[in-house]
Amino acid sequence: MSLLPKEDIGNEVHKKYNQVLVNVAGRGECILNKKKMRFDENSMVYTPKGVWHNFINTGKSRLKLFTMYSPANHKPGTIHKTKKNAERAEKLEKN
Repeated sequence: MSLLPKEDIGNEVHKKYNQVLVNVAGRGECILNKKKMRFDENSMVYTPKGVWHNFINTGKSRLKLFTMYSPANHKPGTIHKTKKNAERAEKLEKN
């Protein structure tokens, strides 16, 4: 996923999935159950199921990250390069 400066993924919670997010480029902040933490390049955050979370780009360039779910949350080979792509795919999956 790639977030523009000041863009965020949106506050969300997963009831069935644990999630690991890895920052591969850029600077950000993560909020887990209202607790704010830095999300610097080359860092990783574990988000257990049931935890409200949001990731925000606080830098001046793109925040590039990837995420892993356990158990799997998307079909094999799924890639969402931007937040808009992910939102579009999510809408299609619900319909």
